[in-house]
Amino acid sequence: MQKGKTDNQNFDLAEEAAARWLAKLDRDLTDQEEAEFMAWLEEAPEHAEALQKLQKVWSYCDRMAQSEAILNAPPSDTFALFNKPWIWTAAAMLLITISGFFTWQTITGSTEAPTPLANSAFATTYERHVLEDGSVVEMDVGSQVMVNYTEKERNLDLISGQAHFIVEKNKQRPFVVNVSGVSVLAVGTAFSVSLNDGFMEVLVTEGKVKLKEESKDTSIETPAESGEKPALHQRLVAGQRTILNLREKQTNPEIIEASTQEIVRKLSWRDEIIEFASTPLIEVVEQLNKRNFEQIIILNKDLNTLKINATIKPNNLHGFLEMLHFSAGINYEKSDAGKILLRKADQ
Repeated sequence: MQKGKTDNQNFDLAEEAAARWLAKLDRDLTDQEEAEFMAWLEEAPEHAEALQKLQKVWSYCDRMAQSEAILNAPPSDTFALFNKPWIWTAAAMLLITISGFFTWQTITGSTEAPTPLANSAFATTYERHVLEDGSVVEMDVGSQVMVNYTEKERNLDLISGQAHFIVEKNKQRPFVVNVSGVSVLAVGTAFSVSLNDGFMEVLVTEGKVKLKEESKDTSIETPAESGEKPALHQRLVAGQRTILNLREKQTNPEIIEASTQEIVRKLSWRDEIIEFASTPLIEVVEQLNKRNFEQIIILNKDLNTLKINATIKPNNLHGFLEMLHFSAGINYEKSDAGKILLRKADQ
C-alpha cells in the first residue's frame, strides 16, 4: 500500500509540473527553457504521461470555450472566456477524473490483479499495446489478453483469438504467455499465439521459445532433471511453428518449418490502417502514442487543433512525421528518452 501512495504522490507532482510546462508551451519556449523541458521529460516516464494527459484536457477545454464563444460571446471576447469560472471548474473535474484513473491503475498493479488489454470483452479492431517494460502486444479482432506483471515474472493469459508478442529482453524476468494450461516462455523474442476451437498454434518470428505445461519453473534454459518429465516440453526457434490439441496430452507436438510467405500470410492481420478525417492532431497523436513505444509530444498549443486527413499505418511513425513536415511545415526532433517533439517549422 505504501508503494501505491508513493506512486500517486509522484504522479501528482508530475502533474503539477506538467501544468506549469503547458503554460510555458502556450507562449513558446526560449532555448534555455527548451533544454530544461527536455531534461524534465527524461527524468521519469510519468512526466511525459502527465503532460500528454493534461494537454488533452486543456485542448478539450479550449474547444468548450470556443463553443461557448459562438453561443454567448461577441467575437472580441474569445480570450476573456478563460476568466469564466466554469471553464476552470470543468478542467478541474476532468483532472480529478484522470487522477482517479491513475490511482486505480497503481492500486491494481500493486495487488497483482490481472488487467485486460482490450477495452471491452474482446478487441473489436486491431489493437497494439506497449507494456510497462517496453514489450508489445498486438491483438487481432475478437482477442483478449490479461496482463499480470510481478517483480519476478511477466505473465499474460491469452483468453481468446490471436496475438503477436514482441518481448523486451530480460533474463531475470521471463515473459510467459499462458493458454489453457500450456505456457509459452520467452526472454527476448517475437512470436504469435492463436487459439481456435480447442487448438493452439505458436509461430516464432524471432529468437526462441519454450512450450510446457504450466508450472513454477519459468527458466528459459534446460531445467535440471528431477524425476518425471512434464507431459509437454518443446522448443521452437525463429521460422518454426507448431499446433497443439488442448483437449489431449501431447508430449512432442510436430514442429513445422514455416516459409517466409507463410509467416507473412499468417500475420497479415497485423497490417493495421487507421483513417483520419478532419481529426485534430492531438487526437491523432493520442492514437499513435497508444500503439508505439516512442511518444509524440506537441510543443506548440495551436498545433493541437490542426486537422489531419490521412490514412496511416500506426507502426510507420517515420512516414507520419515526414508527412507532417512536408505537408504542414511541422518539424520533429527525437530525443534519447524515446520522445518525439513536434514544433512549428519557423521555430
